[in-house]
Amino acid sequence: MKPFAKFPLRIVIYFAVLAYLTGDLFLLKGPLYRRIQSSRPDSPESIAKAKANGVVARVLNHHITRSQLDYAINERLWIEGKKLASLSPEEKKRITHGALDELIDHHLLRIKVQSSAKPIPVSYQEIDARLNRFIGKFETKGHLETAMKSQGIPNAKSLRQRIAGRIQQEKYIAMR
Repeated sequence: MKPFAKFPLRIVIYFAVLAYLTGDLFLLKGPLYRRIQSSRPDSPESIAKAKANGVVARVLNHHITRSQLDYAINERLWIEGKKLASLSPEEKKRITHGALDELIDHHLLRIKVQSSAKPIPVSYQEIDARLNRFIGKFETKGHLETAMKSQGIPNAKSLRQRIAGRIQQEKYIAMR
């Protein structure tokens, strides 16, 4: 077959593919259109699936789960010296929204620090000092491990990385 004989065949194939895509996506709202729509993060299917998995918010592509929010609420109540059972519905709503706002701000700040042009150094001594203060908040090692699991922290190395990230964020804010 001559090289120029393939050219009209290609044009016909390209036109057929283009016609199918146009018909599916814009005219008929066919299977390809439905697939694209259902994979959008703001589609009802995606939202229902996220809720079923315990996701309460999404910051860019990072999910904030119900267990993270519950932990943040309990930490906030602990700092204020209150118990969840003693709060009115308005106070519960205020605490919940405040904790969720803090988690969202924390994730946005973490992303900003990671994308900064100049890396922010953190020393081992800074991490150790902060880690010792953090561990001191727990009565036993079992309580610490339970709290780590509830936050999705699998081991001590991951905890150190999170603490280092928090220190970097604090330094980033101080620089601004």
